[in-house]
Amino acid sequence: WWWIRPLRRLVDACRARALDPSLPLPAIAAPEEAAVLRDALQALLAAERSARERLAQSLERETTANTVHQRFLARLGLEFGQPIRQLTAAMEDMRTHGGRLEPERLAETLATALALEDRLHEVLGLAAERVDTPARALIPLDRFLTDLAAALRPKAQRAGVAIAVTAPTTATAIDAPLLSPILVNLAANGIDAAAGRAGASVTLTASAEDATVRWTIADNGPGIAPALAARIAAACTAGEAMPAEPGIGLGLALALANARALGGRIALERNGPDGVSFAVVTPVDAASPLPPAAPAAPSRA
Repeated sequence: WWWIRPLRRLVDACRARALDPSLPLPAIAAPEEAAVLRDALQALLAAERSARERLAQSLERETTANTVHQRFLARLGLEFGQPIRQLTAAMEDMRTHGGRLEPERLAETLATALALEDRLHEVLGLAAERVDTPARALIPLDRFLTDLAAALRPKAQRAGVAIAVTAPTTATAIDAPLLSPILVNLAANGIDAAAGRAGASVTLTASAEDATVRWTIADNGPGIAPALAARIAAACTAGEAMPAEPGIGLGLALALANARALGGRIALERNGPDGVSFAVVTPVDAASPLPPAAPAAPSRA
């Protein structure tokens, strides 16, 4: 039974490596079958270690995403909580003063009520403008963007803005519940910016690049004021917008939070009098590799 000894050493080494993955497996000179088994176990342990590292990275990303979403919810609560408290205080003053308010206080209360209404419409808009696609579905990029453009078409038509879609037929796993609000928000902002201009348009583009998908949303509006553009760029770099960040709406705050949850990022790439361009880069799931990209064919939505 001399040939069992190398196997025993191999088993003992595997047990030790289960506690310390850095330990190497012993070299086996003979017999040939034991060496083959050793190599197979080596490959299996390497695959297990790689899977463990991917799981750790995924858990870390989920933890970060949960923190960012909690901050977004804090922002949402602040956006609604402050005006509601102000309106409650105004109602209490009216009760105290026999149903009357000073003209200045009345004007402030009306402005607060209108701001609260705007926030409500913004939140309802985020819920209404969505793409009905199952989570983690394998979808051609061109079809996904075409469906997204169709969801935005009523808003674009009311504003007199054309939407162009350019994307390959490459299919990849898309987490629509997280990705759609990002692209919809950026495209909706582009529609608002371009509205009223001659030849107003918003272009949605997707391209597969190595282990990522690059989404671009560009408009030909008048651009963003430099001070606001600087705040937006800083928020994109940080990967989140803090509660009550001046000039940054709930839609962009949610988009930044979702991008972090996807392990991606948003960048303000271009800003000028001829328009604005945002890029969203999201990773491709290693378990669903991208097939070769087909040539991109522009289409109109």
